[in-house]
This record gives sequence, structure tokens and C-alpha cells, in this order.
Amino acid sequence: MWRINLSLSLLLLVCCSHSAWAEMLRDPTRPLVSSGAMSGAHATANRGLKLHSIVTSASRRYALINNQLYQVGSKIADTQIQRITDNSVILADGRKLVVFQGVTSQLGTQK
Repeated sequence: MWRINLSLSLLLLVCCSHSAWAEMLRDPTRPLVSSGAMSGAHATANRGLKLHSIVTSASRRYALINNQLYQVGSKIADTQIQRITDNSVILADGRKLVVFQGVTSQLGTQK
């Protein structure tokens, strides 16, 4: 009789611990809130502004942000673009938008 009680107790313990462990797993289909490289405040500050690419002409640089083309001095989201580099945009309020490195690299060149 005590073996049956022991077996049932162990079965109950295994079932309960399994469900608690399953609750701790992250849903792989759920979008990330912020990346590990960004702090929570920085991610919140840049929410809504996505730098897609940098376009360089002979005399100017343009930034494609939220599918709109901007240049230095343009106003965007209650601030102004101060500087456009090869892979980033510096805003007047101190924020920095960075484009994914694979997008800025050209085939056959190394930076």
C-alpha cells in the first residue's frame, strides 16, 4: 500500500514540476520587446523610428526612415536629423538610429 502511495506521490510531483517548468519557457513566436544590446529606455525612445538604409549620392546623404527619405536638417518625430553617417543617423535629441550592417556593406568590399 505504501508503494502505491509513494508511486502516486512521485507521479504527482513530476506532473506539477513539469507544468511549472513549461510556464518558464519563452514562446518562440512571440516578438522580442527589445534586443540585449539596447536598454529598455533606449528601445522605448527609438520605438516608431526604423532606419532602413542610407543612400549616398555624389554630394549628399539621405536616410530612409520609416519608408520616408530624409536628409540632414529634416524634422522627424519632434526632433531634427543632425548627422548621417555610413551606417547611422544622429538626431538632435541625442538618439542614434543604426542600420543593420549587412545592408550597408557592398559586395566585394570590406570595411
